[in-house]
Amino acid sequence: IDWCMIHFDSGKHFKLHKSTEVLGNIRKYLNAAAAEYESTHPGVIFTTKNMPGFSAAVPQQDNAKDCGVYMLEMAERMMRNKLQIDSDFVKKKGASKNNFFGSNTFNKDVIVQKRDDIHQLIHRLRRGETCLS
Repeated sequence: IDWCMIHFDSGKHFKLHKSTEVLGNIRKYLNAAAAEYESTHPGVIFTTKNMPGFSAAVPQQDNAKDCGVYMLEMAERMMRNKLQIDSDFVKKKGASKNNFFGSNTFNKDVIVQKRDDIHQLIHRLRRGETCLS
C-alpha cells in the first residue's frame, strides 16, 4: 500500500457526513490536482484500490464542538506511535494488537485537558508570551 486515508470521525452518531463520501471527494480532488501534472507524472490516478480508506473506530464526542480537539489528540497519538500501515492494517480498519484505534483509546478527561491547554495557550499568546511550556 502506497497511500491510505483514515477518517477520524469522533461524531459519527451526529450523522453529518458519510466516510465514503469524504474519502471519495478527497480522491476526486487529488485526481484533479494530478491532472495538472500529467506531463511530468503521467498516469497518476487515485482509486479505492491504490488509495484505500476507512473510518477508524475512535472515541466519540458528546457535543458538536470538540471535533477539532479530538482530531488533534488522534494526530498527536499518531505522531508519537509509529504505525505499520499495510494491507492487513487497512483490511482490519486499523485494528491491531496495540489497539491504537478503538472507541476506548482515551477518555473524555483527555479532551477536557487538551481543550483547557489550548485555551491557556491562546491566552498566553494573546498576552505576547512566547514560551509554549
